[in-house]
Amino acid sequence: MNGIEILNETTKWTAGGGYLFLGIMAIIIALACLVAVIISIKERDFSYVSLAFLILTVLFSTSAFDKYANRKPYQEYKVTISDDVKFSEFTDKYEIISQEGKIYTVKLKDG
Repeated sequence: MNGIEILNETTKWTAGGGYLFLGIMAIIIALACLVAVIISIKERDFSYVSLAFLILTVLFSTSAFDKYANRKPYQEYKVTISDDVKFSEFTDKYEIISQEGKIYTVKLKDG
């Protein structure tokens, strides 16, 4: 876009997702460990606790992978805008993340 001077360009990553999945997995893991401990105390056999920790490891690994697998890169730009640029046209194309004096941190809008 004419009238925009790019001062710096940085690759950033979206937060991803998986937070709902992580929350559900945490609840399932907590319940599984609680049941395993209760059964182990009743039966005096602590192999159930080992099984619970094996399940915990598998579920946590899966949920952590889900959280990071959905991340996507995007470009963030530090720019200055000349007085010739119509601000409405600029904001139609770019999302303003922050402003420090006359320097704007922006990214392209999705879509």
